[in-house]
Amino acid sequence: MSYKDKYLRHDTFYGDNIRESRIQETKRKLSQLMYDVPNYFRVEKFSPKKLIDIIITDDSDNQELKGFITKIDEDLFSGDSFYWNSQLWMVTHFDEMGEIYKSGKLRLSPSTLKWIDEYGTIFEYPFAFLTDNLSNFGIAEGKVISLLNDRRNIAIKSTEESQALSVGQRFIFDEAVWKVISINRLNPLVELVLESDTIDPNKDNMELRIADYVKPNYEIILNQTSISLAIGESYQINVIVTNNGIPLPSPTLSYNSSNMDICIIDEKGLVTALADGTSTISITYQDVSVSIGVIVEPPPTHNYSVIITGDDSIYKSRSKSYYCAFYDNGQPVSLSGVFKITDINNNPTSVAVIESQSNNTCVVRGDMIGTALLTVTDTVGLVSSSKKIQIKSAL
Repeated sequence: MSYKDKYLRHDTFYGDNIRESRIQETKRKLSQLMYDVPNYFRVEKFSPKKLIDIIITDDSDNQELKGFITKIDEDLFSGDSFYWNSQLWMVTHFDEMGEIYKSGKLRLSPSTLKWIDEYGTIFEYPFAFLTDNLSNFGIAEGKVISLLNDRRNIAIKSTEESQALSVGQRFIFDEAVWKVISINRLNPLVELVLESDTIDPNKDNMELRIADYVKPNYEIILNQTSISLAIGESYQINVIVTNNGIPLPSPTLSYNSSNMDICIIDEKGLVTALADGTSTISITYQDVSVSIGVIVEPPPTHNYSVIITGDDSIYKSRSKSYYCAFYDNGQPVSLSGVFKITDINNNPTSVAVIESQSNNTCVVRGDMIGTALLTVTDTVGLVSSSKKIQIKSAL
């Protein structure tokens, strides 16, 4: 079998490109061989929690610096951290080696940075000390150099949250408070230069390890305390959540119906009525909950009626106007009526004629002495009513 034929056997799996087939085959073999390498480990990422496969290479005399190799498609990038040998390590650099695997550098992460935003969300990022830093301070052979005001140069993963950090922001680690004096956001990692600061017991929470800590005070605001629905109807509950008076942009809420036979509610707060009765909807954010009562009523029973208003008689050769009004259970409703004129047995008649009709009004002309029957019916046939009209002589 030729070299080309050998790899074309994998076309079913990898497509008709020979080069792509060779790459996929090599990646497959690497995945199999990794488990036989002495320094292979399956480790857990710090965040999000996930197991990854990695080969640790000790290419430095510094015990706080390691190398690694992993598969090209492994979910591991600059700034990511994972636990290995009961210690937290951070990826400070990585290279994609062709299309097969990637390798990089790891630094021991001595601690994490924690902070709280205005919405009450707490963030925690592992960090690593740097040797090549913005202020020429850092570590030498794994030891921290302390100069001037006791500075530290660290790096954390670059994310939307870490990019928003600012000069003057304060953190707690190593049982001390540190203040940001410089930030470099241009590298794959966010680099922070910190200097020691004075602990303020009134605002620095040493137990939580969060400086400038403001205790969250969540409030769930509803625009109603109860809702009424008919069976089959739906209603969208609108909720505002605030933290210390500041509205949260996208709070993740949990909803619960106390009686799911009466009504149900989905993860977006849409209530759907199923049967008549009562239920209570609970809305929860963090450790705060509010309730809203739901009353589901059976479909209404309609009792339509219509009244014709006008005189009981018309002189021969004269005309008069007649009006109709519709009601449901005694309450006015908007329905349209159609008039017709017959004899008292609902047969065609020449005694009277409808000259015109519109907007629930008609004009009747008396042509012969006798009795006519004026009937009105709504356009969908829900209700009708009749009125006798006597056509009299004008003499």
